[in-house]
Amino acid sequence: SRPVTLYHQAESAKKYFLDRFGADVKIAYNVDAFGHSAGLPKILNETGFQYYVYTRSHTTPPLFRWQSEDGSSVIALHIINSYGTSGSEMFLKQHFNKNLKSPLEHQAVFFGIGDHGGGISRKELALIREWQQDYDIVFATLSEYFDAVKDMPLETVTGELGPVFRGCYSNC
Repeated sequence: SRPVTLYHQAESAKKYFLDRFGADVKIAYNVDAFGHSAGLPKILNETGFQYYVYTRSHTTPPLFRWQSEDGSSVIALHIINSYGTSGSEMFLKQHFNKNLKSPLEHQAVFFGIGDHGGGISRKELALIREWQQDYDIVFATLSEYFDAVKDMPLETVTGELGPVFRGCYSNC
């Protein structure tokens, strides 16, 4: 049987974006959940999502194939920093330096002022433009990012993600 609430939420979201913006959304974005059920890749697959972006897990690689028991899978991106920056030059440098240590060839770095991201400040934009002289930094959408990494060999991870507040959002 289908957990009606998660299926309904996914289907409603996809319908909204299709009706409102003419876009068939393929990326599920769940940055502040306190757990990720082992069955979620199946639900995402069955509702037309191919990718999953999240935070709050300390045990996964930054990019991997997340697979349910039935073999359904999505490519999952674990945001290794926060999904926003404070606007200070020092914090933004720390944010980027943490990503520089990642072994991934292609990385997604999230930045912006305010809670849960927000817009980029002029100061942040100027700093990033300056860093583009020394680093291969490209402003891109998540769709463009996933297009760049979708054929990479990825580790497969199964099971529930995110031991933060264990049991929250779990149907296992």
